[in-house]
Amino acid sequence: MLPQLKNNVMKKVTVKANDAGLVVVPSNNNPEFGYIRLEQKDNVMADGWLRPVVKSTILKGAVADLKELGFTPNMTLDGKIQIIESTTPTNPNNLAQDAKVAGESKVPCTIEGEQIYRTSIYTLDMEAVDTLVAHDNKEAITLAQAELAKAKETANLD
Repeated sequence: MLPQLKNNVMKKVTVKANDAGLVVVPSNNNPEFGYIRLEQKDNVMADGWLRPVVKSTILKGAVADLKELGFTPNMTLDGKIQIIESTTPTNPNNLAQDAKVAGESKVPCTIEGEQIYRTSIYTLDMEAVDTLVAHDNKEAITLAQAELAKAKETANLD
């Protein structure tokens, strides 16, 4: 685990409002249910490089229950956002849901031919660690990214 860089204090989770200023956002499919969006700034170490990241998740529930929490925009909460990756689909009825893809290229990230799925949760367990699965299809991703860059370059020349 990366030591905390600022005053040895874990960065707080922040409640975010949507563009309309709503903290509790009702579902388009069923307005009785909704979600609250949470963010946390963090630092990750990869290949010897420190990289700041913003993790996000949604806290789902009944709109009435979520409103009862009294969250306000930019309110800070104890806890953390944990990233969980695996090769188990999060929704067997919709295999595209939560599929991990490589940036703008949208190439599915896979390991040994299996799709990787990525979810995040809000937890009060300060000992929780991210569970990450490294993809092994780097060549396909690199090729797609090169093709995307070439297409952008061609478009800029026109």
